Amino acid sequence: HAFLRKWLLLSDPEDLSAGAKGYLKVSVLVLGPGDEAPLEKKEVSEDKEDIEANLLRPTGVTLRGAQFCLKIFKAEDLPQMDDAVVDNVRQIFGFESNKKNLVDPFVEVTFAGRTLYSRILEKNANPQWNQCLTLPAMFPSMCERMRIRVTDWDRLTHNDVVGTAFLAMSKISAPGGELEVDDGLGFLPTFGPCYINLYGSPREFTGFPDPYETLNLGKGEGVAYRGRVLVELETKLVEHLEQKVEDIPADDVLRVEKFLRRRKYSLFAAFYSATMLPGVEAAVQFEVSIGNYGNKFDTTCLPLASTTQYSRAVFDGEAPASGGSDPGGTWAWDPGMALGLGGTLKLVRFRGKGDLPPAQ
Repeated sequence: HAFLRKWLLLSDPEDLSAGAKGYLKVSVLVLGPGDEAPLEKKEVSEDKEDIEANLLRPTGVTLRGAQFCLKIFKAEDLPQMDDAVVDNVRQIFGFESNKKNLVDPFVEVTFAGRTLYSRILEKNANPQWNQCLTLPAMFPSMCERMRIRVTDWDRLTHNDVVGTAFLAMSKISAPGGELEVDDGLGFLPTFGPCYINLYGSPREFTGFPDPYETLNLGKGEGVAYRGRVLVELETKLVEHLEQKVEDIPADDVLRVEKFLRRRKYSLFAAFYSATMLPGVEAAVQFEVSIGNYGNKFDTTCLPLASTTQYSRAVFDGEAPASGGSDPGGTWAWDPGMALGLGGTLKLVRFRGKGDLPPAQ
């Protein structure tokens, strides 16, 4: 008798109606004299494990069936992900460049080991899927996060991840009795319609392997804006579970139009000084970008006054930070200038004069 790599649902024996108190993954074996323990299967990755189907729960504790209905409407500002060789040939013969649409996106949604995919829209940096992905689950669930990932489809090589975002179930739901307004209130996971921003490695495309690809996988904090996705999540308690992908009704698509309105505005940024910079040999500048606006290496937007002038840093006499490898100390930078640009704020980037993307 053996249970191998099973999830145990922990509950209060004095109050089984309280539901899950936690989860524990174990292997349990009963061996007699001379018995050999069975070989355990190789551990599958966390993303591919069907957790809900691998769950043991005590008698008296019931889980309710539920369905996540994630509506994926559209995405915007996705970066170039494919090589521009064909596009460069078109430019030589006088055709219009289409580099900003060198991406073939689809959306991958994963929860509790189950994964669904939207359709693939080729050569589209601003795709409109208008699809609803229905994922079955059990409540209370042992999984905290739903992963939403935009991926670039490649016909000949492996797919490349554009960006990854997560919806935390505890942040978009509330059990009854935990709200201050009324102890009897509570709601199932609900979100949107709302844009989810994607952050990851720098947007600038190169034909070489991306050394910061793990940032696009959601491992670590992204350093650059890589687009955004308009989604809506609704949760329903059901008797019969099903997993499906279907088109969103036209009325629901029209309902979210009010969330697509845009207003023009400007951002003002004043740069006073920067200190404790690592060893700097050449002139440096700072850049402010809002989304992909202001990124001077991004050709999908019109140029903006988003960078300071190049100037040289001055040695400030400070010792390097603990563990630093630069024996020459740190540097200070004092531009004394301001910038103004229009467009959504994410980051301020520091660039050296030689910090340019490889030629495409």
